Amino acid sequence: MGVPRGICTVSRCAVVVVMSMMIPITQATAQDRGGIFAPEDGELRVRCESPALALSLLVDEHSSGAEGFAMGFGILQPHTENFGVHAVSEVSIMLDGVGRFVLGRDTTAARPGTTMHVPAGALHGFINDGDAVLRFAWVVVPGGLEKTIRDTWQTPESCRQPHPTEARQPLAMR
Repeated sequence: MGVPRGICTVSRCAVVVVMSMMIPITQATAQDRGGIFAPEDGELRVRCESPALALSLLVDEHSSGAEGFAMGFGILQPHTENFGVHAVSEVSIMLDGVGRFVLGRDTTAARPGTTMHVPAGALHGFINDGDAVLRFAWVVVPGGLEKTIRDTWQTPESCRQPHPTEARQPLAMR
């Protein structure tokens, strides 16, 4: 059995898939400010109850006025997994790490450059089999999922629980 439909292991395929998703949104509007962003410019979000996955919101309507899509990075901790379903199409490209991409019932070994196209409503996920973090870039079309993440996920700092000894100290001493 070959690579399941929607998963590509050739780097240039990622460009074709991402560009084909972006064709309908190439006309800029007055609100589209554009921009050049470094990876650390992203707005990092986690779910405090399940911090194995962190998502960085990098390019979207909020950050640059981008309309019709959003883009960012994901970081999955070693020996963890994350699965989800959402109402938008997604393309994810593994950047670093060793793991597996899951699309529906198919699981495929993934390495840097492996690309997964997730249709809207499809179960998908990532399994990090390695001892290092798994990093991936993601693009969703149309945009909107990033608004949900921004509204319902937390910043890593807001998840930090004070050590019991810190909780007993007056605020001025912390």
